[in-house]
Amino acid sequence: MSFTMSHTGDRRLLQKLERLKVAGDWRPLTKEMNAAHARAMSRRQIPIKTGRLKASLTRPVHPDRVVMSDRRGLSISTRVPYAKYQRKRIRRLNRAELREIFIKPIELAFEAVARS
Repeated sequence: MSFTMSHTGDRRLLQKLERLKVAGDWRPLTKEMNAAHARAMSRRQIPIKTGRLKASLTRPVHPDRVVMSDRRGLSISTRVPYAKYQRKRIRRLNRAELREIFIKPIELAFEAVARS
């Protein structure tokens, strides 16, 4: 079992994301968002018994961290089996953090593609 943190945007943001995917490889953008998410999670109190859950949430590259991108966006989750029970104990990302992690990089990349 796992839990997933994802952010879905409005129609305009999804259109920008589609144009970015058509314009070229958007993997660098995915890596940037993954790293930003890991940094944001490292500022949270995450229960530590073995350190596996914390590592999967705070390290961009970890065997238990799952980063998936599809037509609608990016999904970041963990494969740690007990994560779903600890979820309530971890403070959620606020609107400003979600914007900084997911929306701002898409908009900046879109502007760069639109200019070229």
